[in-house]
Amino acid sequence: LCLRGWLPIWLFCWIIIPLPFGMDEDLIVRLRGFTTRMSSAVLDQISLLHNSYANVIELPGKPLFIADACSGIHSLYVLMATALFISAWGRRSFVHSVLLLGSTFGLVLVENVSRIVCVAVAWDNGRDWSEGTSHEILGIVLFVFSLLLIITTDQLLQFFFPANAPGLMQRIALLREGQGAGSKYTDMSRKKPPVAASPILLAIPAWLVFAFPALLVLQLFRLPDSLPNVLAVMNDSFDLPDLGKDALPEQLAGFSRENYSKVARVPQDPFGQGSQQWEYLKGDISCLMSVDYPYEAAHDLSVCYTNIGWNVKGRELTTLAASATAAEEPLAEVQLERKLYGNALLLFNHARLDGKTVVLFKDEIPGGAVDERASRRWKSFLTQDKAEKPVKPEDQRGTYLQFQLFVRLPRELSEDEKVQLKQLFHEAKDLLSQQVKSQSSK
Repeated sequence: LCLRGWLPIWLFCWIIIPLPFGMDEDLIVRLRGFTTRMSSAVLDQISLLHNSYANVIELPGKPLFIADACSGIHSLYVLMATALFISAWGRRSFVHSVLLLGSTFGLVLVENVSRIVCVAVAWDNGRDWSEGTSHEILGIVLFVFSLLLIITTDQLLQFFFPANAPGLMQRIALLREGQGAGSKYTDMSRKKPPVAASPILLAIPAWLVFAFPALLVLQLFRLPDSLPNVLAVMNDSFDLPDLGKDALPEQLAGFSRENYSKVARVPQDPFGQGSQQWEYLKGDISCLMSVDYPYEAAHDLSVCYTNIGWNVKGRELTTLAASATAAEEPLAEVQLERKLYGNALLLFNHARLDGKTVVLFKDEIPGGAVDERASRRWKSFLTQDKAEKPVKPEDQRGTYLQFQLFVRLPRELSEDEKVQLKQLFHEAKDLLSQQVKSQSSK
């Protein structure tokens, strides 16, 4: 037993363990955003008409949502595992292995962008490769092609880093001594007789082997609070009935209603699969009041606006009541800015079907988003009730509605104007919540 022999296999076993502390979720979000931006850039280069926002590439008559599979998280794990297996099986050097893994990560990103571009080009030519058998075949072809590229990359690296070449420190020693690749290179590349390892070095692989199952058991303590309702997760047909333009009055909080529209998007769209929007106007202030649905849980809406090009200037969590007798509820207030678009104010919160209102800022959860998720899972494992409990309707996934008010202006809003907009938001939400509750009870 030796450390060099055990280490590659030990590293390969780590693939079984998901990234801890919710970092796998963050990785998916980043891959989604990167794939969307790069795909949009490529489509711009080939002059293909499209629009991109958040994690959606919208083609004429066909929106494409960049889901987990298209973001590359599945291909990334499989192809990185393949690269690790090749490195372990061929006993590649450390530099060779690192370069191979880095190349594999880059190939996965290229594969994901190629998938979106191929679907867009096919749609432009009258073919739909976004779903069905054609989409599966496209994914398999691109995956096999990526796999072949990894194998050829390994052979290319083998050419530059042959097995009988001296190591990095040996190369440095040769350069210091002013020696070329002569007799000393040959002497150093010869196989050296094995050296007896100390008991401490022999014990290191054993500790590594025991550490792997221990970490696997530790991962069990990071389970979610409860198992999700499978039917609620699979059911994406939820649709709020058309509330109509008269759901909100013509005059509200000093603003005049100008327009009403209902928007249908793709499933899992970050701005909601469906939205109903009311446009209000007062002076030069035009704002859009919107109810978006459905959501599995509360989320940070400011991240969605960041993904479509807005920059967050400031944000805070406030409370305000729709009337003097109404209870206060949390409200997220976000100041945005964007070149050529000016300034914007975003007000939003999320409501469950039971009426509870929540607000989430991803980066401002007490203790940090990562620490909060880890402690919540740890606590839920230690205190969970083993007896099966029925899942309440308001606790099921897919039962959150998002209320938002978006205002865009070329100038800064005054404090009085912000107060008026907050009042408009709460009065509008109060009216809409009552109608949504009456609709859901039918």
